[in-house]
Parts: sequence; structure tokens; C-alpha cells
Amino acid sequence: MLPGYLRKDGAPYSGNAVLTEYFNRLAGREGDVYLLVTAVVDDPAYLTQPSVRSYTFKAAGLDGLGSDAGLDAVTRKALSNRS
Repeated sequence: MLPGYLRKDGAPYSGNAVLTEYFNRLAGREGDVYLLVTAVVDDPAYLTQPSVRSYTFKAAGLDGLGSDAGLDAVTRKALSNRS
């Protein structure tokens, strides 16, 4: 990564920083589907501990019709087993 700042008014990071992103699909109680994105920046030059930020996005009709046609088998099974 090129050197920069974690936020516009935040701590700097060096060119040796490592960005690791994790993507998780979550199933809500009402059949809602969420995407959880977690970004971890590790830079021993400027940071005493990793910087962790997470963002949550809610799916709004994956195929434009509001059905679960875009879901994989694991998520579809998890949604059908909820009580």
C-alpha cells in the first residue's frame, strides 16, 4: 500500500502497512441477508495495535424481485431452519 492516513483526520500508515479484509454473509431473524466487511490495518511503524473497522450492509432484493434466488444453499438452509 502507498503511505496515507487511516481517515482524513486520523493516524498515518506507512508503505509497509498490511490491509486484511474479511467478508461474512449473515442471516437475520426475519430472513434478511447482511454483508459484514471487516478491514484490519497492521502497521508497526505507526500503530501500536491493529486498526479494525467494520461495515454492515443489508441486501435489498438480491435478484431485483426480493426472492432468495441469489442465495447459496448454506444461507438458504440457515434461513429455512430459523424458528
